[in-house]
Amino acid sequence: MPEILWPLVSNVIRRNKLSNTFGRFPERVSGVHWGWDFYAKAGTPCFAIADGSIDLVYGHTSDTGSFGQVAVLKFTHASRTLYAAYCHLSGVVATVGRSVRAGDQIGFTGNSGNAANMRGPDEHLHFEIRTSSRPPPGGEPFRISPLRVFGRCPLHAPIVEP
Repeated sequence: MPEILWPLVSNVIRRNKLSNTFGRFPERVSGVHWGWDFYAKAGTPCFAIADGSIDLVYGHTSDTGSFGQVAVLKFTHASRTLYAAYCHLSGVVATVGRSVRAGDQIGFTGNSGNAANMRGPDEHLHFEIRTSSRPPPGGEPFRISPLRVFGRCPLHAPIVEP
């Protein structure tokens, strides 16, 4: 099976809160969260988790709704085509159609979309594993838990990529 890397050098769930992982949580305003929020100061480089290609780049850094600027990596895992979405970015260095190797830089984390006013410990990369490049709203089958790809969740301690 191809190697899966982490999207940041240091990967830890924002504020070490379970509600910043994948699933339904009564304390969230929407009640649900369909990705993982990795703590990351704006401007932190983010990387391809697997060999693949950049399938889609959309949104703008000035967006204040939803995901802001997004880059989507198409990759194969366990004989299945999946898409890794990197959201709230401040910039994208990869271009649509470009082939990338695991560990190549995709872009920079930021405060775009509904993360526009988040600072300090709330800054983050919203990261999703999708079954299509730009799915409709909602969870499964359109989005799957990143735990199914990574096999572990950095909830209380960072996982540092060498």
